[in-house]
Amino acid sequence: MTQQAYNDRMDTRFIETKLREIKDLPIKVRSWKVIEGEDATSDSAIWVWITLDRSDTSPSERAEIRQRVRDAVHAAANERTWVYVRFSDEVPEAKEA
Repeated sequence: MTQQAYNDRMDTRFIETKLREIKDLPIKVRSWKVIEGEDATSDSAIWVWITLDRSDTSPSERAEIRQRVRDAVHAAANERTWVYVRFSDEVPEAKEA
């Protein structure tokens, strides 16, 4: 494993830890997935994939979660990087049906 790959894995784990520390979100988060890389413009970027506990979330709830996630990632990464927040459509109840 290259040193860069090792550092990337450590950075994403650290960011995931910081995301789990966010308090009082409007909807419970079931899981986080953090990926580091470059976006379409070759800028450094972080993608945060979020699976929520419910699928019936309002746009304002998602906007609040999105902003708080961006703030947490910027604080954890200690740099200004693009943060893309995506919500997964995975809903446990739908999988059971």
